[in-house]
Formats: sequence, C-alpha cells, structure tokens
Amino acid sequence: MFLAIRRWWFGGRGKITLRLFLFEFVVVVAGVIVAQAVSDWARERSEIAAMEQAKSRMDAEIAHGVATAQAWAIAIPCLDAQLVDIMVAAGDERPLDPRLFDRPTFRTEAISPMSTESGLLMVERYGADRAQLHFSLAQRAVRQSEISVSMAEKWLGLSVLNPDFGRVRDGDRVNARATASALRSALLSMGNSQSAFVSEARRLGIGPVDMPGRRRPRDCADIRTSGAIMPNA
Repeated sequence: MFLAIRRWWFGGRGKITLRLFLFEFVVVVAGVIVAQAVSDWARERSEIAAMEQAKSRMDAEIAHGVATAQAWAIAIPCLDAQLVDIMVAAGDERPLDPRLFDRPTFRTEAISPMSTESGLLMVERYGADRAQLHFSLAQRAVRQSEISVSMAEKWLGLSVLNPDFGRVRDGDRVNARATASALRSALLSMGNSQSAFVSEARRLGIGPVDMPGRRRPRDCADIRTSGAIMPNA
C-alpha cells in the first residue's frame, strides 16, 4: 500500500492533486472572506440609512417643536395675566365671569427617540456634541408634555370659583388662589423649557416649521378666539 502511494506521489499525480486541492481551498476561503465583507458592508450601509432616516425624522419634529415653542412664548403671558385676574377676583370676593376659566387647548410636540444602534452611529458620524443636542431636545419634549398635562389637570381646580357650579365659599377662593399660583409656577417652568428648546435647536441650525393644519397665534385675542395655543391654519 505504501509502495503504491509512493509511486502515485513521485509519479507527479499526487503533486498535481495537492496543487488543485490548495487552489480550490484558497478560492473557497477567499470567497467566504469576500462574501463576509460584502455582507458587513451591506449591513453597515443599512444601519447608516436607518440612522439618517431617524435623524431626518427627529429634525422635522424638532422644527415643529420650535414653532410650538414660539406659540407658547406668545401664550404664556396671556395665560399668566388670566391667572392673575382670577387670583385678584378671588381675593376681592367679587363675582367672576365664567369665561375667565376658559382654557385654550395646550399643545406640545413629541420627538421620536433613536435606537441605541442609530444613536451610536450618529455620535460616530456627526460627533458627540450634535448627538447630545438631539437627545436633549427629545428629553425636553417629554418634560414639556408632562408640564402641559399637569397644567390641564390643575386648571380644572379653578372651576370651584365658577358661579355656574353653585355657591362659591371662602375655602373655594383660598384653594383656587393656591391653584392659580401653582399654575403660574408651571407656566414659568414651561417658558424656561421652551426657551432652552429653541436655543438648542438653533445650535443644530433648525428653525420653526408649523405642523400641517396649524399655525402660531398672532396675539392673546387670537388664542381666546381660536381656543388653542396653536390655532387651525
């Protein structure tokens, strides 16, 4: 058996077979490496495309948020003056006009967060500072929504002064004044948050864009007439 192998090898056929085997092995390994590289490249391109899509969506939502922040900048002094009128009227123990308790529809904008993978890619491609601004704006939008919901709930507490609901007692006036004071504090927090939102968006080069079908109010009268922070366009 060993003699046959020796003859096969030294006869040249073994060396030819080995060369063919090595050639085919190299071709297969190279093919696997190339296929893996192509797969990695395609996956990376797909992840980059997903990140860019998420960034574009966030930029559009931030632009809507800037427009809404500008609407709040107009609305906050109007709402604050309304609350002051309520507090003064409650302290004077005089009848209040039921229309004084009307509240415009509040509005805040949501910003869709990125996935962890897209966030890391954004840091890599655009830098940590720019990525952090996007994340900060998304967090501010969440906080603004929380403040808005809280204010809407507290505003209902002012209705104890509404004569349409029956006799107004001294305790009602005290509670309503405390509620109005808390609402004024919440308006201050909302104003500070919205101002910071606009400032951070400006650093990203993003300006205001109204939501489709919505517009920023002209003044307090426009808010009262439309009944909304962002009236219908």
